[in-house]
Amino acid sequence: MKTATDKGEHSLYATELQEIRKGWESTLPDVDASPLPLFVRIALLANLYGSFFDRLLKPFQITRAEYETLGILRSTGSSRHSSPTELAAFAGQSTAGMTKTLDRLERAGLAERRSHPSDRRRVEVAISRKGAALADRIFRSHMESLHSLLEGLGRSKRDAVNSNLEELINRFTDMADGGGRAVA
Repeated sequence: MKTATDKGEHSLYATELQEIRKGWESTLPDVDASPLPLFVRIALLANLYGSFFDRLLKPFQITRAEYETLGILRSTGSSRHSSPTELAAFAGQSTAGMTKTLDRLERAGLAERRSHPSDRRRVEVAISRKGAALADRIFRSHMESLHSLLEGLGRSKRDAVNSNLEELINRFTDMADGGGRAVA
């Protein structure tokens, strides 16, 4: 697999990041801009992963929101049905967005909304057999691609990256919950 490092793009990008950091530190000498390259790389990785995932889903003719919804339904077990509100919260979508996603999934025969057996005011969402089969095919392709992408990156490096990212996520979560300092 050819990487950005093989093409010399990584070193150019790293140099540009350091120049931007130094530029800020020159402009505002009282500000330590050393965190900037890390967070720019995280943002870049998120964008690259989003594009990668969109390309992966394209042959399946399904959107990320649709796949995430099918994935939630599929991975939580065939006996578990979720409400649209629960799905929206879990997927990080608005309830209006989830309604649109479920409309598309229903039209494609991949999921269905049903009345709750004991509460007519509630609706449950269930994945169809066709939806489960599609979710399985996509998941297999996704994991195969990720394993290929991570090939050559040893388990200890992967574990360290994962652990450090988890720590950053926890810190941002704490900050969002009022436990940390955020400057606007």
